[in-house]
Amino acid sequence: MKSWLLMFALLVVATYSRTATAQDEAPTGAAFSNRVEALPFPPDAREIVFHDTFDMVRFQSGSSLNALAAFYRREMKIRGWTEDADVADSDEESAAMTFEHDDASVELELDQGSDGVDVSLDGEGLDFSLCSNPAALVAAGVPQPSACLYLQREMPLPDQIQDEYYRSDARHFKSPLELQAAFDFYLKALKSDGWRETRKPLTTDDRRYTEFKRKAVEVSVNIFSDDVGSRIILSYESDITEPVVPPLAEVAGSTPTKKTPDEPGEPSEPMTAPTEIVAIDVSKNTGSATVTLGAKKYVFKHVVAYRTKSDSEDTTQLFFCDRAIPLQKLQATLAKEDSVSISDLFTSGFPEYLNIQLNEYLGFSFNADGAGIGNSFEDPINELKVEDGRVQGSIKTREPMEFFDEKFTISATINAAIITPNTRLGGAPAPPKVAARESEFSDTEVLLPEGAGNVQGEGTKYCKTTHAQVDLPLKAVAEFYRKELTSKGWKEQNA
Repeated sequence: MKSWLLMFALLVVATYSRTATAQDEAPTGAAFSNRVEALPFPPDAREIVFHDTFDMVRFQSGSSLNALAAFYRREMKIRGWTEDADVADSDEESAAMTFEHDDASVELELDQGSDGVDVSLDGEGLDFSLCSNPAALVAAGVPQPSACLYLQREMPLPDQIQDEYYRSDARHFKSPLELQAAFDFYLKALKSDGWRETRKPLTTDDRRYTEFKRKAVEVSVNIFSDDVGSRIILSYESDITEPVVPPLAEVAGSTPTKKTPDEPGEPSEPMTAPTEIVAIDVSKNTGSATVTLGAKKYVFKHVVAYRTKSDSEDTTQLFFCDRAIPLQKLQATLAKEDSVSISDLFTSGFPEYLNIQLNEYLGFSFNADGAGIGNSFEDPINELKVEDGRVQGSIKTREPMEFFDEKFTISATINAAIITPNTRLGGAPAPPKVAARESEFSDTEVLLPEGAGNVQGEGTKYCKTTHAQVDLPLKAVAEFYRKELTSKGWKEQNA
């Protein structure tokens, strides 16, 4: 215990020293530590992921490539690491450095992305024992999202948890409590602490799911059966805006400049012809996908095919969704960004979807009911063809795959024009057909459009209020209610 406290004290001293000397000449002789939290992290580091199995750390930073390179050279030297200058490499888009100390080593890679720099630290001989303790990481100078700290400090825990880790805005762990006992534990603990349950619980043979809200914070409780008892995922959402952390200061004189001409009159960069914009017809896109996970079947009837700036010519993305896809927003995003963020496309609740990546690996990702699966197809029946700006055909799993002891199958068909950064949508898609869906609350007859999310209800049997979010145009939602209510005998009153 005394040795741990001494190490913790050294980490705090190192963090304070780093802040105090950030603009000074780097001192030498600081105590070396192989603990992963003792590595330097820029203040604006975000989405930090520790892969202790592979001795890797990944995160993003809004600082410039050059500022980060200078930061790591200075801060690693402060901590007693020595750079192997012979293997250093850099250009305007990336940088690679290797640092060593006796038998420990760290390979640093910096890659410029569309929304910041992707940072990778691959180590040997590093100690990851505190990487699942957000409070200890913050104390050691490692930025952590408020979601992790909130889940660690505010959420109750059953006794004897194991295999704990944090990923994005969620806390994962296992408990010896069986499925229902673990679910009852959280129902009782959160309700007694002032949390309000905001949806009807989802209950299956091997899963329990529900959501709670208190003030500006929402948490979801997602519990699965497991060999040890239960596997629990607590997720966090909040309306509170995260504070903006400024990037590292630019390093004087090190900003990349354009290459100077080799000969007088030679242009510094090759002249390129303007990219031709091609109009494509997306009004006749057809397709659907079916995913079966255990006893549950998910059908996605909305589909789009696209290729981003970062995709190669032989890579096409197929996106199947449970709700209407905002094609114009997708086209605008592709024209400006190197990649597509699903959370940016769908601003009123995260959709359920299947995404298939057509390349030599044939990868896919699936998200529904709190389950996220990412993998590659294993010898699928693949009859998809990409030619003349369209993708058509079908693909399906030849044999069921497994996801936590459950069978998992995929089948999909598509015939669609491929949206790229250089296309313009022609043949506007027909207005979405809005179907009714069952309310989240069994004791109410309120009508909700298909795909509505974040459903919340409150009130008494005499007066109820239901709030929901849906990714559909205002006109489509209004027409839905006119049609549905008129068919049930209601008459519209003009304002």
